[in-house]
Amino acid sequence: MLFAVTNLSSAAIAQQFQTIPPQSVIGRLGSSSGPASALPLSSIFSTSVFDQLSTTPGAIPYRGPGSWTALSPSVGLLYNNGTTPSYLSLPLGLTNGGSGQTTAALARSAAGFNIEGYTGHGDSIYTILSTDRTVGLTATLTAARIWTLPAASSVNAGAEIIVGDFAGGISSVNTLTVQRSGSDTINGASSTVLNTAFARVALRSDGVSKWSTSSSSSGSTNLNIKTPKDYGAACDGVTDDSLAIQAWFDGIRNYAYVGWGVPGATCLFGNNTIYGGGFASMVSVRSGTIIFGNYMTLKLKNSAQQNAGLNFYDGAGHPDQTSGASNVDIYQLIIDGNRTNQTNTLGSAALIYIVSSTRITLRDVRAINGRTDGFYVGGDSSGNGNTTFFRLENVEANNNYRTGLSLVGATRGVITGSRFNATSNTNNDGTQCGVDFEADGATTANTFITIENSSAFNNGGTLTTSGGSGFCFFGGNNSNLTADGLSASGNQKYGLWGGTPGEVTVTRLRGATNGTALINGATDWLPVNVQKGSANGCGTGFSCVGVPN
Repeated sequence: MLFAVTNLSSAAIAQQFQTIPPQSVIGRLGSSSGPASALPLSSIFSTSVFDQLSTTPGAIPYRGPGSWTALSPSVGLLYNNGTTPSYLSLPLGLTNGGSGQTTAALARSAAGFNIEGYTGHGDSIYTILSTDRTVGLTATLTAARIWTLPAASSVNAGAEIIVGDFAGGISSVNTLTVQRSGSDTINGASSTVLNTAFARVALRSDGVSKWSTSSSSSGSTNLNIKTPKDYGAACDGVTDDSLAIQAWFDGIRNYAYVGWGVPGATCLFGNNTIYGGGFASMVSVRSGTIIFGNYMTLKLKNSAQQNAGLNFYDGAGHPDQTSGASNVDIYQLIIDGNRTNQTNTLGSAALIYIVSSTRITLRDVRAINGRTDGFYVGGDSSGNGNTTFFRLENVEANNNYRTGLSLVGATRGVITGSRFNATSNTNNDGTQCGVDFEADGATTANTFITIENSSAFNNGGTLTTSGGSGFCFFGGNNSNLTADGLSASGNQKYGLWGGTPGEVTVTRLRGATNGTALINGATDWLPVNVQKGSANGCGTGFSCVGVPN
């Protein structure tokens, strides 16, 4: 009790003191009654007053539920729950918003907030834990290995896991595949592959079902570029890269990355077990694909399935022409059908098959040695639509089985600076033309297409009509077609053949040494005053203008 004051009634008379020392008050210390006296302030606020509550050094007085008391001293953070103060032990644990650690390094480690951490693993499969942060390969792989991510939902949104080769133990043969858990996706695919020594990949979760990656792997000098090797392809001309090639096309779709070919390399495909059956030799090209091929070759393996090549297709399951691709640009890529090593008569397929697609550009692309067409562009307006807005520039079809380029249901396109040579077969299969505008019906009409400054040389075949001709127009449903600056020489029958061609404007045609004539006898569809010519002539009314072959 600091001092006592007696209750004064309205009639009470205050006691008078003649002299009061400075810095003092009138009162009485203690708990018993007695006379008042002048108390120096120093005695009132001395430690002896608080000693009435506690004499323990460091004790803190506080008002308890019924009276004043003291909180015993402790090391910690003073905390009040609303009625009673107490101490939280230091360092604060995770449940109280702290790390439980005494240094910054420990606070960032797995013992604290788990911001940084390293888990080493050797030459075997591994299931990555949700608490792992960096998982490092510590040994040389003796076989291809798979490490499986935790579920994306098992970590916080934005959490990152890094997988890296710290031992230099990965090779193009003994790769390390980082695969998803369950139905999660990794950049839209099921896995990503490290295939060079010291490669690494950083994966960031959306906290639900998706992982996004940025990687440092073979051939990728920029994280916005992906090569087939980033998805496990060897591209050595020997290894079957079918699944890796499909994973590459799936991984770069929707502008996720720019596809970058391995310069001059050959990647084998033709055993795509994702599709299986008669479609196992196909690879799907998806919407939003940009590829700079650097003259890389995708080569069909021996004894491929009936349908083989690149199919512009966005659907699920095997490609069946039900969902074309859009906004695809491919440059400097070679597709080799490996014709001499195919046992199947592959029929009406194509090495590059563009159906019901839109806004497609191919430049400096070659389709060669196919047991199929080289290029096929088309669709059906009664189904999923014709192919529209396409451009083939400086493309080449050479030594293909049926036709160099077939157009069956295409509209608003340009074919320029290209050559279509050496189509041949003896089975009377296909039109056997360098280029075939084959508008068979009203729903597969070809409209508003220009072919210019292009050549068709040395095409052969056994069909009695068009077999072995350079440029062929028939079907009756062609309209607004323009053929300008064409060169057709050395073809088995005609340089230019038309059987019910439709509406075609032909200007500047030249050719020589065609087996029958430069132009077949159907003169009614040619421009006025233009007649068929001899095998080595330009034809009356044509101006002989050289076109590079």
